[in-house]
Amino acid sequence: MPQRHHQGHKRTPKQLALIIKRCLPMVLTGSGMLCITANAEEYYFDPIMLETTKSGMQTTDLSRFSKKYAQLPGTYQVDIWLNKKKVSQKKITFTANAEQLLQPQFTVEQLRELGIKVDEIPALAEKDDDSVINSLEQIIPGTAAEFDFNHQRLNLSIPQIALYRDARGYVSPSRWDDGIPTLFTNYSFTGSDNRYRQGNRSQRQYLNMQNGANFGPWRLRNYSTWTRNDQTSSWNTISSYLQRDIKALKSQLLLGESATSGSIFSSYTFTGVQLASDDNMLPNSQRGFAPTVRGIANSSAIVTIRQNGYVIYQSNVPAGAFEINDLYPSSNSGDLEVTIEESDGTQRRFIQPYSSLPMMQRPGHLKYSATAGRYRADANSDSKEPEFAEATAIYGLNNTFTLYSGLLGSEDYYALGIGIGGTL
Repeated sequence: MPQRHHQGHKRTPKQLALIIKRCLPMVLTGSGMLCITANAEEYYFDPIMLETTKSGMQTTDLSRFSKKYAQLPGTYQVDIWLNKKKVSQKKITFTANAEQLLQPQFTVEQLRELGIKVDEIPALAEKDDDSVINSLEQIIPGTAAEFDFNHQRLNLSIPQIALYRDARGYVSPSRWDDGIPTLFTNYSFTGSDNRYRQGNRSQRQYLNMQNGANFGPWRLRNYSTWTRNDQTSSWNTISSYLQRDIKALKSQLLLGESATSGSIFSSYTFTGVQLASDDNMLPNSQRGFAPTVRGIANSSAIVTIRQNGYVIYQSNVPAGAFEINDLYPSSNSGDLEVTIEESDGTQRRFIQPYSSLPMMQRPGHLKYSATAGRYRADANSDSKEPEFAEATAIYGLNNTFTLYSGLLGSEDYYALGIGIGGTL
């Protein structure tokens, strides 16, 4: 009788390892077993194969492992990917949800480390840093979490509006450098010597000096002039002051002689102290006025902003609500056309109105100054020099309106200014 030779398909070591992994719960009892490999989303293993001949033994429940990504709850060392970017690697505790799939647990402190705006989300702001959050999806709408057990990778998708985001051109204050200690002077000198036929002679000289000294965060500045002619000579100090940055407030503290900002009341010179916000401490993309653009992406999308047909901004955003607050101010007039292109290619468009006034501030931005001291009259004036106090504030309410107010008080004079600036 002829013999039949059956030639099986050769399997790679990876395929054999996968088959062994699926067929491993067996042979401890001497009973038979059945192992089926498939490519379906769910796998079923009949637990009767694990039963022994001993009575009273309960059948093992293996239903948890029939679902994709299902594993036992516990603590795993995972790579955390936030909106398709790897941000950290740490131990995360996982619990089982209603579908027996693993969901991550985070403490409020861990959410801060991920860059989530904890203090701006009411459900998180009222909790301690050690409080445990079992379901981030219920607190931040649009959030999704998926644990890839085989690669020990936790994929998080969190709406951009719920995350802290550095504006374009942002440099952390921790990287600011006060510079080296130094002394300097900038000067210019002009003079003339005129001789006349009658034998007369006329001489004039003028010296302009801007001096300074830097030591740590402190800046000493002096602006002086010297003039001389045939009859007289004089030395005049226009201003002298000591100044330093207040990084936490993005402001400047000034002690000495200077001038008020003139943002609400007329500018005038004084001798005293002043604390005022400094827009030079802001990123270039947040100086001046530009609207904040808000929208919702149904998937991972590309947001493109055009003005007068030119692309002035483009960025990728995750699914959920987004906010774009770092548009560079534009000297051109014209509304903004916003296009949201979803991952499937569909596009949605809307118009963001845009016009500006000199006083307008970005939404949420506060520009202020507080000054106290003595009025400083002109050099050739006999005006009084009363003591005074002045405070001004300009606040961007939204894309359309900016509020402003100011208070000025002196011995015999008081002024109050309140107003609103807006675009139509």
